[in-house]
Amino acid sequence: MSSRSASFPATLVLLLACTLLAAACGGSSTTPTPGSHGAAASTGAGAVPAASPAAAATAAPVAASQLAGAAAALDNLTSYRFSVKVRGTGAAMPSASGQGGTFGMDGTVVLKPQKALSVSMSGMGDGAASGLAVGYTIIGDSAWMQLGGTAMPLPAGQGATIQQTIDAFSPQRVFGQSFDQYLSGMHQVGQEQKNGVATIHLQADAQSLDALARAVGGGTGVPGTWKMDLWVARDGGYMVSAVTSGSYEVNGAPATMLVQIDISGINDPANRVVAPS
Repeated sequence: MSSRSASFPATLVLLLACTLLAAACGGSSTTPTPGSHGAAASTGAGAVPAASPAAAATAAPVAASQLAGAAAALDNLTSYRFSVKVRGTGAAMPSASGQGGTFGMDGTVVLKPQKALSVSMSGMGDGAASGLAVGYTIIGDSAWMQLGGTAMPLPAGQGATIQQTIDAFSPQRVFGQSFDQYLSGMHQVGQEQKNGVATIHLQADAQSLDALARAVGGGTGVPGTWKMDLWVARDGGYMVSAVTSGSYEVNGAPATMLVQIDISGINDPANRVVAPS
């Protein structure tokens, strides 16, 4: 993220739209390197040490190595639901209308006994197209695309290509794009229930937030208010929620940005992926 300008959320959304379109049309040469989603991790982050009340009060630092596997540890679960939101206003996410925009990605991941995925994405266009939702369902080697309420089976073999593409924008990958280089500056600030899970709540220190401001400003920094929060499960060490947000100015114009990832429904028997009818 160190070289991104203030429009980096828009870049993320445009790249997603282009790669999904290429994959759906059968073009695998532009498929990005897949993330860790869908492949069982050989090692997880493990349990994050619980902060004592005194440690929470003093914002105890946590070794980055303890957090680096938080996203990959999701692959140790049986199933979960996820939500990824990227939102910007002003220069943070330019659109043809100049009003900013929002990208949303929600889905269900089943890893056992058979790998399956359902995902819905919206906000990838501008104007009327911004409300258009595109969905994919992948069960084993079979895949379907949902568009405008119509489900279309994809050619044999497309399931793997689509999943690789979606993996590139999975919670794991988005977490890495937004958080990885700032993990050394995360401090424990308390213990909370988040999305139904007992978690350790962490926040970025002032130095990390300053680095974030410089990254968004293309290396020069932008005046504003920045925040990075991370919630990691006390048992299992997997990411439960991660939020990066900013309210700032670009060339004197107000702008906001938000990148938010939420994991819920951990190992819920209700997490099912069924073939579209």
